[in-house]
Amino acid sequence: DTIVAAGVLTKAIRIYQIDVTNPSAAVDYEVQIGYGPDLNNMYWFGPVTYNLASVTLPFPLEVPAGQRLAARCRDSAAAQNTVDVKILAYTIE
Repeated sequence: DTIVAAGVLTKAIRIYQIDVTNPSAAVDYEVQIGYGPDLNNMYWFGPVTYNLASVTLPFPLEVPAGQRLAARCRDSAAAQNTVDVKILAYTIE
């Protein structure tokens, strides 16, 4: 079964652990994870990690079907940067 089609979740999932690749931020960045109907209307959570590549979320993040999942980071200069996020552990609702 396909869980993500064209960037949109086809099933509701509960996320437990994520991996974020090192972003373009120089130092001291915080990562938020979020979901929403599109990238202009996101519900952001976090920060869920600081300067770490892999993190177990302090709470399971429940994402409804039909939503986009995204991550972003902010560095110590308050600049916004995008990050790639991989879901390492999840369950399908």
